[in-house]
Amino acid sequence: MITTFNISLVVHGTIAENMDYAKEDSMAMGIYHRLESPLDITTSSIIRRIVANHEAYQVTNVIRRLCMQHLDSSTVHILR
Repeated sequence: MITTFNISLVVHGTIAENMDYAKEDSMAMGIYHRLESPLDITTSSIIRRIVANHEAYQVTNVIRRLCMQHLDSSTVHILR
């Protein structure tokens, strides 16, 4: 596959969720490089953060909507 797609460089970070990758061919060809990852961020941890932030955003909007409804009902009562 490396020659089929004319791949000239294979780079892999030190932090990975799945270390099941075939690096032997690229190492034998001398095109494999390991990149030190400064953080332990993975795609799964990014997805978890996005989902958690979205859930917090939804809760905030529910609270905001309830406050606005309360203010609207108070305003209508004062105007009557």
